[in-house]
Amino acid sequence: MHSDSVISRLIRLIHFAQEAENDYLGILSVGERAAQGTYQEWAPKDMVAHTNYWRKRAIEMLAYLSREQQPPEYPSDEQVNRENFEENHDVPLEQLMRESRSILKAMEEALRRFEDGREEASAGPYRGTPLSIAFPPDRSEIEAEASDGEPLVVQAEGTSSNVQVFGPLMNEPLAGRINADVARWSGGDSSCASAA
Repeated sequence: MHSDSVISRLIRLIHFAQEAENDYLGILSVGERAAQGTYQEWAPKDMVAHTNYWRKRAIEMLAYLSREQQPPEYPSDEQVNRENFEENHDVPLEQLMRESRSILKAMEEALRRFEDGREEASAGPYRGTPLSIAFPPDRSEIEAEASDGEPLVVQAEGTSSNVQVFGPLMNEPLAGRINADVARWSGGDSSCASAA
């Protein structure tokens, strides 16, 4: 695999996502970490449960694509978001974070199935689409979701180093570090921390 392939860049972004999520949760007060949200006003743990669900969905879709199978029809986003919220409402943040770490490892493994050089979907509605933009293909959809509570969205496009970062977390003090890390990783540096 070429050292700067789409797959290697996506895997670096997975590590970045985990680090950014840990940093975000690290600045929360004890009360914020234990807060119980509503479906209209999510608490931090609800955001973690939400991203866990969508990461699992992406892993499932990657599994179908790696077998050159059509992914199934899913219920509406509103329905799965509501069901996921209810299912995880009483799950403690620490448990959700353990699940998040496992999911991110599984996502990296799922992406490694494509390291043989086939970096595009070969079946279904995403046929011929670079994997880096297959989920979802339209930035406006991602921006709409980001405005609805996604703390951070990192989007890599095509086979270039064009990486965009947006979401509410980019309005926080961590934004400078996030931009610096993404720029460093897009340039090919695979380390998880910038040089001191």
